Amino acid sequence: MFNSFLLEYEKLENRWDPKAYAFLRAFWTTNFEFVKIGKLLKNNRENLPLIEDKFYKQITIKIYHKWVILRWEQKGKDIKTRPQFKVKSWQFILSKIDAKDWAFWVIPDFLDWWIITWSFVSFDIKNPKILNIDYFDLLLSQDFFLNILKSKSVWTTWRKPIMIDEFLDLEIPLPSLDIQEKIVKTYNDIKNEIEKLENENQNLDKDVDNYLMKELWIEIEKKEKKKFFCVVYEDLERWSVDSNSFNFKDLEWNYKLEKVWNVLNFTQYWLSETSNTEWIWIPFLRMNNIINWEFDYSNIKYFDLDINRKKNYLLERWDVLFNRTNSKELVWKCAVFNETWNYTFASYLIKVKVDEKLILPNYFTLLLNSKLWRKQIDSISRQITGQVNINAEELKNFIIQLPPLEIQKQILNWINMIKNKNKLNQERIEKLKVDLDEKIKGMILEGKYL
Repeated sequence: MFNSFLLEYEKLENRWDPKAYAFLRAFWTTNFEFVKIGKLLKNNRENLPLIEDKFYKQITIKIYHKWVILRWEQKGKDIKTRPQFKVKSWQFILSKIDAKDWAFWVIPDFLDWWIITWSFVSFDIKNPKILNIDYFDLLLSQDFFLNILKSKSVWTTWRKPIMIDEFLDLEIPLPSLDIQEKIVKTYNDIKNEIEKLENENQNLDKDVDNYLMKELWIEIEKKEKKKFFCVVYEDLERWSVDSNSFNFKDLEWNYKLEKVWNVLNFTQYWLSETSNTEWIWIPFLRMNNIINWEFDYSNIKYFDLDINRKKNYLLERWDVLFNRTNSKELVWKCAVFNETWNYTFASYLIKVKVDEKLILPNYFTLLLNSKLWRKQIDSISRQITGQVNINAEELKNFIIQLPPLEIQKQILNWINMIKNKNKLNQERIEKLKVDLDEKIKGMILEGKYL
């Protein structure tokens, strides 16, 4: 809830824009002193004369507070934009044009003495004993500060630069240095935990592939990748260099190999057919409903389906849907349908039914999710007008390793354990993100958790 307060006309100074002040004063309930940024920071953008044969590294800032990055590295004689300015470690750097989109950062040690253009401004701390620069950076990066930065941006175009004089005239809450450090530590501790869990999830994803390779006793020979190789014509199953760059002779297998057509039935139907008969409104699945190799039923669209052909178009439990066209990363996207309700599917998906006496549906989709099997998809897929395509006939020649059903169950049990761990980590990550936002806002705005 907003606090009510009176704002005297004289305090607006020379700009009729009360919202900047309103956002500052309406939210804060702490007794922290408010200090103008100009009393804490000083503009220290030092012109750097360029030496023609010397290499220089120019940095830029990503919007939404996403770090500073290298824009280019060039010799002085090749740099057309003049003047250039040098930056030093622990300076606060801000983009005049994109400040309203959180384009600012504290310069880390390894970017010391790199250069910036006129569109950036660098600031030094006047007194490190009263301002922690990380606290200042954190304060400005909070979403409740965005409207304040926008209020200091002018002009009528969508790229509104911030007025530096008005930025320096802006007031911020300034607690004691030890409280600033506590706020920064709280922020870093939570962010580090989030990063640790995200890294753990990435490692869990790698563990799935490593486990699968080990469990199936697949060994890939470590050979130096050849830039030039010969293929005997008789060995070609398909006239495509890419399709022959993946060679199963380089692999050792412990279980029987089968082609997909021996273990699956392909039953693809198209929803583009028309009829003059009665139609019904029925939910249908699309590629966008496949998330992390499972169906997400929360965003379902509906389709008019010919009731006389209903049986042909409906999915049955344990059917597998396989995406046949899209980008290279999505063309093999698949999932097992495990519902008992009536659903149909989009025309760019291939419907397959497994022979459950030979292979489990979830084991089949697990193989398609592994790096090894994706190599096969890459080798047989075709790129047409920017999209990659694969049809049911090509998928039939896909080679899979077929251990006994008991081994398949063991593999799936282990994979499910990894997935559950991954899911718990993700839930924890989402909770930490909420906690991070709540705690930092509470500490700065209300003096809580201090």
